[in-house]
Amino acid sequence: SLDVPFGPETVNVVPRDDVIVFETATGILRAVSATETEPTPNIPSLERSTQRWSAPSGTRTVRPVFANSPAHASDHLLDADGSVLRAFAPAGCGAPTCAPVWTLDLGAPISALAAGPGLAVVAVTEPTATGPAMLHGIARGGAGIAIWHASLPGPATSLAVADDVVYTAAGSTVAAWSLYGCSVADCPALWSGSLPAAASGNLAAAADVLVAGAVDGSVT
Repeated sequence: SLDVPFGPETVNVVPRDDVIVFETATGILRAVSATETEPTPNIPSLERSTQRWSAPSGTRTVRPVFANSPAHASDHLLDADGSVLRAFAPAGCGAPTCAPVWTLDLGAPISALAAGPGLAVVAVTEPTATGPAMLHGIARGGAGIAIWHASLPGPATSLAVADDVVYTAAGSTVAAWSLYGCSVADCPALWSGSLPAAASGNLAAAADVLVAGAVDGSVT
């Protein structure tokens, strides 16, 4: 069992190996052990997971995700605070409160985030007074480094990654992009297509098929 502070405000839960990370509606990240337990007070037949670490609340967060690399089962936990992409060590830092391992400011509020294979992360930033919504490709290592970007036709809140392809939904337009970018500054889409109505919910990609729901109740 898990004694979750502010339980009703818990908005995202991300399990990986022996760590479970959850986020509250106020942006606080908390990591608890999935294997190490302590007895639940006054209930001798149950055990309770122990908290490993927490991270300070961000001003604005999007869904946290684990980013995997071939060499590590769980090398980073990623989330976004406003325009800043943050990376945390899932195992913690040896203290009750942990700072990010690295941060990367993308210059505009981040609205969607996904992890790809290897050292790849993709993020969507919202349109601003000086520029359109953008898709960013980010390489991870000791620090996050933005390596490519692409202009989007409008605000996009849905992302999916399958193999080496990133899929976005902006309004009623879905598009596919190379996960590792291209040789020009503003990468073009590999292809795009139209939905019968604006996209709703998350995209899903598997087995060479992209599935998208729309606000009219259709699935394409």
